[in-house]
Amino acid sequence: MSELICVTYDDGATAPRALEALRHEFQAGRLVHLQGAASIRRSAASGTVRVTDVLASGDQGRLVPHRAFWGLMAGIVYFTPRLWGLIEALLRGLGHPASDLSLTEDFAAGARDALSPGGSAVMILAMGDAGDEELEALTDLGGQVARAAFTHEDVGAVVESLEIPWVLGIATSALDPREV
Repeated sequence: MSELICVTYDDGATAPRALEALRHEFQAGRLVHLQGAASIRRSAASGTVRVTDVLASGDQGRLVPHRAFWGLMAGIVYFTPRLWGLIEALLRGLGHPASDLSLTEDFAAGARDALSPGGSAVMILAMGDAGDEELEALTDLGGQVARAAFTHEDVGAVVESLEIPWVLGIATSALDPREV
């Protein structure tokens, strides 16, 4: 079992600093349960959500390997429920396991509502119930925390769904091309 954690901040500058703190702690060998993380920003002008940076496999060998994974996760959590519902229905029609992820709407709604225009967030994927280590690296920065169980099967289903061209297109559209 893994845990997906979203820490949301009121400004656009804090999440990138938080991700750098995680990167530093991870590279120092102190976050052994970290599977990956991403910095996300919601535009103050348009409300668009973009993944601006990721802690990915290039940082160490054992993290979630695909930047598009974080684009899709940002979409799952921060897109409007109707849009994700449409994507789920299309995946269900294909019989794809990503149509039945263990994330609850309460978790997504809490994280989505906390990310205001101009705000930022860090999404963290940690093995087991070990997300407390990762949160300790961010405690000085404040933020609102939302946590959800996310099974290994969920992670595999999301990664596998990225092999579908239109899913990959949706996922990469959430990546900020200037920064990722």
